[in-house]
Amino acid sequence: MSNSDTNQELLPPLSPGQLAWKRLKRNKLAMAGLFLVVLAHILCFLAPLFTSQSPSRLRPWVGSLAPGSESIACHEENVLRVGDQPAFNEDAIYAEEISITCSELVETEYRITAYRSGRRKGTIKQIQEKIGANNLRELNLESGEIIDVDNPKRSIGPCSLKIKDAAPPGLFADGNFVVQLKHRDPNKTKNYTVNALLKNGQFTSISKNDGSIDEIRIYGEHIDTLLFDGQTAMHYHLLGTDPEGRDLWSRILYGGRISLMVGIVATIVSLIIGVFYGAISGFQGGRTDRVMMSTVDVLYAIPFMFIVILLLVAFGRNIIILFMALGAVQWLTTARIVRGQVLTLKSREFIEAAKVNGASTWTIITRHLLPNSLGPIIVYATLTVPAVILEESFLAFLGLQVEWGSQPLDSWGYLVDAGRQAMDYQTWDQWWLLVWPALAMILTLFGLNTLGDGLRDALDPQDHGHD
Repeated sequence: MSNSDTNQELLPPLSPGQLAWKRLKRNKLAMAGLFLVVLAHILCFLAPLFTSQSPSRLRPWVGSLAPGSESIACHEENVLRVGDQPAFNEDAIYAEEISITCSELVETEYRITAYRSGRRKGTIKQIQEKIGANNLRELNLESGEIIDVDNPKRSIGPCSLKIKDAAPPGLFADGNFVVQLKHRDPNKTKNYTVNALLKNGQFTSISKNDGSIDEIRIYGEHIDTLLFDGQTAMHYHLLGTDPEGRDLWSRILYGGRISLMVGIVATIVSLIIGVFYGAISGFQGGRTDRVMMSTVDVLYAIPFMFIVILLLVAFGRNIIILFMALGAVQWLTTARIVRGQVLTLKSREFIEAAKVNGASTWTIITRHLLPNSLGPIIVYATLTVPAVILEESFLAFLGLQVEWGSQPLDSWGYLVDAGRQAMDYQTWDQWWLLVWPALAMILTLFGLNTLGDGLRDALDPQDHGHD
């Protein structure tokens, strides 16, 4: 007998778990899937470690930037006040000096009045420049942005106004004969510089164009350069930004939290229901088993996605409702799998011994039957998670985006749908909005499915002879 044979005989036998892990490691595709699944969970659930940008910070003036672009690291509205901490980003509080150069379009307000009656009703009566109350004979607003002061959301197109001429269509709305307009002239800008000194993370002094001030409000769209101690403060966008200026890398990481959480929690809910339902049905047998399995057959005939949609519409798109809705329709297959396992196991000797020793039904199910059925349960759970993620994505495509506290939550499915709507399929403009979220979902689903297939082979008791 060789030394290697002797050493093998001296080694203790491997446990079922060790045997399963040994078989799983031989499956390279399953190990690649395990790596992708672990990587996705680490990146998503530890997202603050991998990105410092908020996924919900709107910066519409930035717009859609291609992958690898940079933008000035500031908010839409930035308030500098002596005694307060800077809120540009997390690096600002460590600076000793902040310098900002800004440029703004010159805004001028006008008050336009029309005749209320007579044959001149609706024609321009007066054009008054609000600042200085100068009366004008005519006003050219063919270029730039025109804003209705009383209704900023109302769209007013380029126009030219002249006393006693007919008012342009849409200038006077809702029967009003007076409108106040704010005009931003693209040919007129005002430039200024703001310098601020900090100590212990708080502003000690602020100056604008060398004049001391206590407070100033600066909008992100007006900032040309932002320096912290002479260094340019920029955000780097690895995967680009969306049309609202939000960092896509951050949105994918935080959106993955929602997708993975929905998949995992809904699967846990389905397992809790299905495992105990199937175990009780299989162990009790007889009439109880027939009634319980007939109920499962009836429920199988109902289109479960229709039920989920009805629940979300009736009770709101709260993420808790989504957990319960998806979990409550996924347990049917689990119940059948567990029932089949229990039917196979309940006639085994160790179950008969437990009955002879006076063990209760609950004890037999929880301490003997379910632990010996863990293999198929684990495999099915691994394959259920990607199925639930796809179902949540389908709901997002239907416009049923999940919410928490009336705030919409981004998931991978919603990001893919948003990218699909934003991308121009002829020019492939803004392709990154669709490709990166879709790739994140595809890789994760691929990992979960290959891991599930690998676990199915590794936990197959018929495969023991190959070890």
